[in-house]
Amino acid sequence: MEKKRAGIKNAGFKRFPSIGYLLSLWLMILILSAVPVLGQPQEKRIEKDTDTNGLVDHVRVYGPGGDLIRVEMDTDGDGLLDRFQYYKDDMLVRIERDADGDGKTEMFDYFDHGKRRRQELKNTLGIITRIARFDETETLIQVLKDTTETGFFDHVYTFDQGTLSSMTADPNENGIVNITVTYNHDLPVLKSVDDTEDGRAETEINYDSQGQPLKSRHDLDPDGQFETFRFYEKGQITRQETDRNLDGNMDRIASFSNGLPVKEEKDTNFDLAMDCFMTFDSKGQIAEIREDTRFTGTIDRIRTFGDGVPLKTIFDADGDRFLESVYLYQNGKLVVQTRDENKDGRVDNRIFFNGAEEKERMEADMDFNGTVDLKIAFSHGIKISAEKDSDEDGYFETIQWFNRTGWDLVTQTDNNNNRIFESTFYFKDSVLRQRDMDENEDGRPDYIEYFNAKGRQEKSEEYDHENGKLFLVWLYDETEIPFCAKQDSDGDGFLETCFFYANNHLRSVEEDRNKDGKADLWETYDETESLISTKEDLDYDGLADTLKDKEGSHPLLALKEKKAAVSE
Repeated sequence: MEKKRAGIKNAGFKRFPSIGYLLSLWLMILILSAVPVLGQPQEKRIEKDTDTNGLVDHVRVYGPGGDLIRVEMDTDGDGLLDRFQYYKDDMLVRIERDADGDGKTEMFDYFDHGKRRRQELKNTLGIITRIARFDETETLIQVLKDTTETGFFDHVYTFDQGTLSSMTADPNENGIVNITVTYNHDLPVLKSVDDTEDGRAETEINYDSQGQPLKSRHDLDPDGQFETFRFYEKGQITRQETDRNLDGNMDRIASFSNGLPVKEEKDTNFDLAMDCFMTFDSKGQIAEIREDTRFTGTIDRIRTFGDGVPLKTIFDADGDRFLESVYLYQNGKLVVQTRDENKDGRVDNRIFFNGAEEKERMEADMDFNGTVDLKIAFSHGIKISAEKDSDEDGYFETIQWFNRTGWDLVTQTDNNNNRIFESTFYFKDSVLRQRDMDENEDGRPDYIEYFNAKGRQEKSEEYDHENGKLFLVWLYDETEIPFCAKQDSDGDGFLETCFFYANNHLRSVEEDRNKDGKADLWETYDETESLISTKEDLDYDGLADTLKDKEGSHPLLALKEKKAAVSE
């Protein structure tokens, strides 16, 4: 389709003379008018008061030769002349009118041989905003309008024998027609709109015999093909059909009443079966949406609204065709979510949301007996803790923490309901890495077990019940069998004795009696854990000085060598 030039440059949009120039011209006119020209014939004015109200309302002006050159009239009786008719050779050539009574003429009619051929309308700035053209019989043939008063005629109306036949519009004034309307007996028949200016209409509207919309086609993508079709009665839309995938089947159908939507059906997956059903209230706002989100032929989600704002959603989250999940809203925001997990008609868990629609807390009945036995707390929608009542006594004896630094999960248990946790379990990467036990319930761990990344025990620590000091440490091999124990025998906080095991039997003992970090007493045991020998470091230099075994007690050779080395 060839693009048409719609706009016409407004000839009345001129560059105005400078103010200084106008003042000079006006002063010259005053001076010349004050000086009478000898022998120059003067105009003759004949004034009349046609309605006898004491005010002149009709003036005829004649030239020096007696020819009529102007007629001035007060058409509204306000005492101001508002219509001026100009003549040449006794023929009317122009009419100027002040239609709004502001003292300035804004409407101009031009005549040729006594017949009107053109009419112009100007705004207060002198810009021509409307031009009407007439043929030799004074029949209207064309109207140009500058609706934006920019000096560009953006609407062109064409008439046939005085009746409107077509209209073209260039709203963005770039010289390309965007809107074309054809008429019959001044009533619209067809309207085409090319918003993208690619030569193809994105909207076409057909009108009935009364000039009201009858049906329309729309390319809303726009991809060059009409996919949306609207139907009207008495000018108001009653139905809309949409073929989004252009397969010839309507996958979206909406009904209207009094111009407002009533209901709508959608086939969202293009399987030729409607799976979304919408109804609207008397204001045309959404009231309910029923959906088959899994395309099984069964409604699995129902959403209700008030004044277009969400109120409630019922949803089958697990696809078993039972609507177990309910979402409740206030002021359009989610506040509570409930679930009936066992489908007995009772709520089994509730999730509460804050003003930002983030999870705040959850209450659940895990065994479906009607009593809450699990509570979960959230911070900004992130789970931070969970409390459990495993024995259904109303006391939540187990708490899990998900926000402890360095750990993925920390679990604490209080089995006697005194709010003191006897056991604490620490997890990382779903593996137990540490277990604390408070046997005397004084708030301090009495026993701590440590585990490696595979969950095998590596170490354990035992603490004194009275003062809380560490007094015994066990070390374990890869099979979780203890191979070493370190003990604080005197309760001073220093682990001075080490017990070494093999195959769960004591094989040796080392003791640091002066607590300098070096052993000074060594004991060796046989497979029956009977003492075999004892070695001592008498001068605490880290070397054994005496040996006591079955043969008795005697000094070691190392002692002499050591003394000899020192003397040298």
